[in-house]
Amino acid sequence: NWGLSRRIFSRMSNFLARNVLKISLHDFTNGFRIYSKRSTKKIIQKCGNIGDGFIILSEIIVVLHNNHYKIDETASKFVNRKRGESSVNLSLIVASFLGLIKLFFIKSKLK
Repeated sequence: NWGLSRRIFSRMSNFLARNVLKISLHDFTNGFRIYSKRSTKKIIQKCGNIGDGFIILSEIIVVLHNNHYKIDETASKFVNRKRGESSVNLSLIVASFLGLIKLFFIKSKLK
């Protein structure tokens, strides 16, 4: 039940992340994840330098990928919230895009 603009944003952001970062993952923006204890320690140690918002999810993937951690996906079904509003706005979209560009330039250093 997403609007057209939200669907376009989601597909574009995943397309950009997949092609800019060269990591074959389908959904970079899904925050519903499970991490091992070892990967959690690496995330705490290395992540959070690019920015906050959605870009932290991509930064985590880059760090885990660069350190040869196993990354797997399973299908999940997104259900729209019944209360409240989305936090997605133009400034978050711009910040995420700029964060993706930063990740592109420093991804090899994120180990």
